Order: sequence, then C-alpha cells, then structure tokens
Amino acid sequence: MNYLKLIMAALLLACLLHMPYGFYVLVRFVAMVVFAVLAVQYSEKRNSALMVTFGALALLFQPFFKIALGRGM
Repeated sequence: MNYLKLIMAALLLACLLHMPYGFYVLVRFVAMVVFAVLAVQYSEKRNSALMVTFGALALLFQPFFKIALGRGM
C-alpha cells in the first residue's frame, strides 16, 4: 500500500513540471484507480475517515466528467 502512495505522490509532483497534455490525462486515470484502491483497502480496515477521503479524491480525479475548481481553489 505504501508503494501506491509513493507512486501517486511522484506522479502528482511531476505534474508541477511542464509536461504534454497526455501526461495529465494519464495521471487522472492512474489517480482515480489508485485512490479507489486505497478507499477499498481502508474500508476493509474499517477506517471510514480515510475511506471517505480517498473515495472523494477518486471522484475528483476521475477523467470522465471534469470538475472545474477555478483558480481560487
């Protein structure tokens, strides 16, 4: 489970660099899957706070319907 968090952290930090648009789309797919897996793992451990957090992140990063937060966020 820790390796998933490290890979996700590295990908999200790489988003700060100037990358092609396809990389950001790939990161959204990977983030959705990783956050969903982490939400399921924490639900099995009965940790509802982290389950809800990672579930919300999976919904936020899902690539099918864009959620615009604006520059203020």
